Amino acid sequence: MIRRLLVVPVVVVLGLVAAPASASTHHRYLKESDYGRTIHVVPGDKISVRLPGGSGGGYHRPRSSDSTVVERVWATGGYPSDDDARATFVARKHGKADLTATTDYPCLHTTPRCEIAQRIWVVHVVVG
Repeated sequence: MIRRLLVVPVVVVLGLVAAPASASTHHRYLKESDYGRTIHVVPGDKISVRLPGGSGGGYHRPRSSDSTVVERVWATGGYPSDDDARATFVARKHGKADLTATTDYPCLHTTPRCEIAQRIWVVHVVVG
């Protein structure tokens, strides 16, 4: 008995419904020398900040003035640890926010206090 095999071509179609292309996000990297800058980003963009830290004096971890516009999603180091102050932020919605950090020193927490000047680091972020 001879059997014949019937071959049926099968066509698989993928992606009949086009999905919207994922928005391209950018990652910005900021450091101490970016002080005073204004940066423009779009929702979804990431911003990483790295500032000098150290137990002998350095920056606290950066923070956002409006976490509904630019949210800090990760942070580590900074005064009083021996590590640099680092943080990552994500732009969440249209608006404006400032990223800020201040320096600190052990002598500011003693009696009598030292009269060392503290520095405030700021970068203005416009999300649009």
